[in-house]
Amino acid sequence: MNAGSYLNWRKETAFGKEDQFSVSSTQKRRSIWSWARWAWMIRNH
Repeated sequence: MNAGSYLNWRKETAFGKEDQFSVSSTQKRRSIWSWARWAWMIRNH
């Protein structure tokens, strides 16, 4: 896994911006799911 691209990706998501503003549980859950799917794909390639 490329840590740099992970950090860049995280900054572009509500999940990464959580400290800057409050996000709804729906947005947070969607961000976590998209991260999980991305991580799973990286791990399986």
